[in-house]
Amino acid sequence: MNLLEKLNRIDHLAKASKFSRLLANPIKYLDAIYINKFKYPNSKLGIPRKCATFFDTEMKVILPAGTDLFLLGAKTHDSEIRLAKFMVNNLEAGDEVLDIGAHYGYFSLLAANLVGVEGKVTAIEASRDTYLTLTENTKEEKNTTVLNIACAETDEEMTFYQFPVLYSEYNSLDFEQYKDEAWLKNNKVEQITIQALKVDSLIAKEELNPKLIKIDVEGAEEKVVRGMIETLDKKQMAFVSMEYLENSRKNVHSAAAKIIERRGYQANYIDTIGNLIPINLVEIKTYFKKKHLDSDNIIFTPIVNSK
Repeated sequence: MNLLEKLNRIDHLAKASKFSRLLANPIKYLDAIYINKFKYPNSKLGIPRKCATFFDTEMKVILPAGTDLFLLGAKTHDSEIRLAKFMVNNLEAGDEVLDIGAHYGYFSLLAANLVGVEGKVTAIEASRDTYLTLTENTKEEKNTTVLNIACAETDEEMTFYQFPVLYSEYNSLDFEQYKDEAWLKNNKVEQITIQALKVDSLIAKEELNPKLIKIDVEGAEEKVVRGMIETLDKKQMAFVSMEYLENSRKNVHSAAAKIIERRGYQANYIDTIGNLIPINLVEIKTYFKKKHLDSDNIIFTPIVNSK
C-alpha cells in the first residue's frame, strides 16, 4: 500500500464512527479515552506516548494533544490529510523544506522521509516544551535541523505565549487573539522570551534553499510573512503553505495572504487527491462555507514572469 492509499484509509477511519475507531485499535483507543477523560483532567499533566506514523517513522506525542496521531498515525483534520497528500505528490529526493511552527514534528518527519538523505528539513518551534519533544522525534533524522526560535517581522527577542498541553497547538506570539476564549479562563498562560528571526535572515544564516516553506503559527502569520519579503521576491521556492482561518484571529491570515499575493503568487487550495486548484482570495470565504471548513492550508505558487 503506497502513502496516498494509506492516507485515504486513515481519512476514511477518521470520519467513521467512534465504534469503528474502537474496533480498529481497541487498546490504544481505550488508553486515549482514559487519558483524555480522566487522567489529564485530574492531573493537568501531559502523558507521553509513542506512535507509528503512516510513513513508518516512530514519533512521540504528548496526550491529550496529538490524539489523532497516536490512534491513526496521521493528523486527521481534512486540511491536514490533504496537505500530507500534497507533500507526497510534490516533494522529491534532494528537496529542502522549511517548517515554521513544527510542533511535535509530524510534517517535518514526513518531509524528511520524502526528501531523503540528499534533502534537508529545517524545523522551527518556539515553544520550549514542544521543542524538546520535536528534538527527540527528529534526533535520528540526519537530514533535519531543529531550531528553538520564532519567525517574525524583525530580528529581536520577543514574548511567546505557551499554554497547557491540551492547547499547545495554540502557542503563539500573539496572545490578544485568545483573550475572549472560554478555555483560557481555566488554563494558565506562560510567557517566555524567545529569539525571533526574519525568514529572510534565517535563510541567509542557515544557507537554505527551500522548495516548500510551511507556515503554521497560530495567528502570527502576518508577522512571519512580513519578515520574508526578500525571499518571496526571489521566487526561489516552488510553494508556500500557510494555515488559513478566514473569519478569526483578527483576520491576520487574510492580511498575510494578501501580502504573498501582491509579491506575485497565486493562491491554491488542495483537492482530495493532493493536487492544487487555483483560487481567488476573494473566493475563500465562499470556499470555506461550501466545503464546511473551519480552516485550510492554502498553497501559494510563484506566477511565471511576475515581478
